Amino acid sequence: LPPTPLELVLPDELRDSLRLLKPEGNLLNDRFRNLMLRGKIEARNPVSQPKKARRTATEKWTFKDFRVPGEV
Repeated sequence: LPPTPLELVLPDELRDSLRLLKPEGNLLNDRFRNLMLRGKIEARNPVSQPKKARRTATEKWTFKDFRVPGEV
């Protein structure tokens, strides 16, 4: 599991009212971590699909084997 980041508010950042405090953290990351801890989501590294080789267009030798008119 990924380690939990510490979310601290320093004393100089505190306001006299809780309404003036800015929300910190990410709700999506917190929810995702909570689901992993409860075992609802697998806690593993994502598996990516292997990359396919790019196709190259080539000409066939029968196409390249041309004849000059007038020669045998």
